[in-house]
Amino acid sequence: MTLKLKSTLFVLTTVLALQGCNDSASSSSNDTEDTDDNTQAETVPPGNEDSENDDSGSDTNVDDTELAQGILFVANVPGYGSEFWVSVDSTANELYPIDLFAGNRGGVSTATQPVELAPNVYLFAGSEDDDTGTELFRTDGTLSGTYLVKNIYNSNGSSPNNLTQLDDGKVVFTARSTGGDSKRSLWVTDGTDQGTNVLAEDIDPKFLTPLGNGKAVFSGLFIPDTETGFEFQGLMVTDGSVAGTQVIYSERLSPQGLTSLNDGRAIFYFQDAENGKWGPWITDGTSEGTYKVKTIRDDYNREGVDAQFTKISDELILFRAQTPNEGIELWATNGTEAGTYLVKDINPGENSSSPFRITAIGDGKAIFRADDGVNGQEPWVTDGSAEGTFLLKDIRSGTFNNSDPQWFVAVEDRVYFVANDSTHGRELWVTDGTTDNTRLVKDLNPGTGGSGSTTNSGPVPHFVLPDGRLLFSGNDRSGIGFALWVTDGTNEGTELFYNLEAESAATGSVSFPGNIFLPISIEP
Repeated sequence: MTLKLKSTLFVLTTVLALQGCNDSASSSSNDTEDTDDNTQAETVPPGNEDSENDDSGSDTNVDDTELAQGILFVANVPGYGSEFWVSVDSTANELYPIDLFAGNRGGVSTATQPVELAPNVYLFAGSEDDDTGTELFRTDGTLSGTYLVKNIYNSNGSSPNNLTQLDDGKVVFTARSTGGDSKRSLWVTDGTDQGTNVLAEDIDPKFLTPLGNGKAVFSGLFIPDTETGFEFQGLMVTDGSVAGTQVIYSERLSPQGLTSLNDGRAIFYFQDAENGKWGPWITDGTSEGTYKVKTIRDDYNREGVDAQFTKISDELILFRAQTPNEGIELWATNGTEAGTYLVKDINPGENSSSPFRITAIGDGKAIFRADDGVNGQEPWVTDGSAEGTFLLKDIRSGTFNNSDPQWFVAVEDRVYFVANDSTHGRELWVTDGTTDNTRLVKDLNPGTGGSGSTTNSGPVPHFVLPDGRLLFSGNDRSGIGFALWVTDGTNEGTELFYNLEAESAATGSVSFPGNIFLPISIEP
């Protein structure tokens, strides 16, 4: 067994990380409410000013300039395509595009999420012309600070993916480097052409997951099976160097659901090669520190392995698993066999409650969607105990009526989500974790239709502003089209933030592909 090794966005430190914002992008939202306070100002992007018109002194100390806390996001605007846009101070007062690929094609690939390389600098996959293809770029939120890092695969495009930051300022990622149907390779970059190099070729790395200690684990290295002729992957680790890219655990089948615990460890779901038993495993990036926590299912059935591991406290991790007697239900573990248990058989018996979008909301609790067989798919809350796991609210009553809650986002002492009560369509809701205070925020599109990209879809939460308000996209069907909105959780405090369709003379609708909204600091 050998490795093919070659030696060779917006910044806001106080922003809360959105969770659950990787739900299906099919519910891209668009709402608008016209207000007199939302004047849309045209500004010149930083880095694109005419130097002859710059009358600032040459001895100005840039370090003393107070930076504004802004937002870097991707919008697909007619006439621009999918490009970065910048809200300089997290308001609609100063907003401009970074038009990387001129025209309607768009320069930002939304197939992979950008990653922070250093404070105020993001790496992303993009393209600036037909000759480059999709390659690795960087941006600091200005035109001059947005450029190609390295043309890895000539004109064909290396399609960088799975960008993952290591704690020492390096980023690892996967990329094509030989073209055709060849496997992908593992690369590392420091944000420069010279510092972007291949670590291991043709190992088809997947699920790069940071450990929080300068290393990342991933599934990689195809291993020939002499008995069956099949190839499969093992668990690997990298520290961003060739020598530090190694195999940790080489057995049949690929680790599923790799999730960082942010304490130097990661958890994943795995099937033993010898007996086919499924269960959660933990790794610290070493062979000795990789072990099975507990066997949950002892056959070869692979159903229910989308574990959705979610850490809700320093001691407890929630996940979903399937057993023959209980179906797919909510489980918890503290990393030990004795401390791994079924939280609650929400839908009793062999039927599954199928807990979904498990989202930590603070105070050792999580919110998720589940079906108890009586109330349909509704929001539930848990603290990891059977007694503390309960239906939050039957928003749309009836066994076959589901409010289908999605996009759970924790903001301070509240949780926003999108649901359909059948009276108002799919709209934004808010809860403080109690039934009485679980309510509709605003019927943005009045009536039974939703306020999303279609009347069958709902708004999509994107970003938490410095003042604690939630930025989301939706469509109020008033004629404005897809737009960005803000809310403080009340009907009166929900208003239009910005209508990007006004920026384009071309015909078409605005959308926010990839749900890419990032904090960034910009000089006003």
